Amino acid sequence: MLERAKRDKWFLIATVLILFLLWVVVKTNVDAAQDRAQFRNKLDQQQQEIKKLKDENEKIKISEATSPKKATAKPKPQTKQAVNYPIGCENYRTLVAKYPWNVDTALFVMGKESGCDPTKVSPTNDHGLCQLHNEFIYDISKHIKRCYEKYTDARRGSNNWSAWYAVCTPPYWKGGVWYDNPQPIYSGIKCA
Repeated sequence: MLERAKRDKWFLIATVLILFLLWVVVKTNVDAAQDRAQFRNKLDQQQQEIKKLKDENEKIKISEATSPKKATAKPKPQTKQAVNYPIGCENYRTLVAKYPWNVDTALFVMGKESGCDPTKVSPTNDHGLCQLHNEFIYDISKHIKRCYEKYTDARRGSNNWSAWYAVCTPPYWKGGVWYDNPQPIYSGIKCA
């Protein structure tokens, strides 16, 4: 009898264990089914929102295509006006003569610097009649005024042509010595 009670006890424990495991499996499947149902509901809502947005987009496209277009003023293209300056030193004599310097010498320097071409630009970025370095002054009267200012406050002293290397020697380095005493390349040119 004792042995039968032991067997019944083990049978009862095994049955309870099996029932518990069966309950766990069923519960897990039910939870998974609920999760799947919630996911499907969210997916259906998102698909409906996408469809609604697509429909609104189509309506906007149709209304834009059928509505009269507003007249928009096209901006006028900006064109640079070409300015043709005459080439030749005598063309600028009256402007050069406004300043108290030797007019013939000033015209000579301009001729040596630019060939009296006010549009000339050198490879070293010198511009205009007097070849002003890094100075973009294309208004001829202002350019000549700046030339006079540079003449009066020259590289060496004042009232000389030392700033213009076409007529005065530039500073140079030779034998470990820096020479910055410009000398005239042409007679009659004051360089210092």
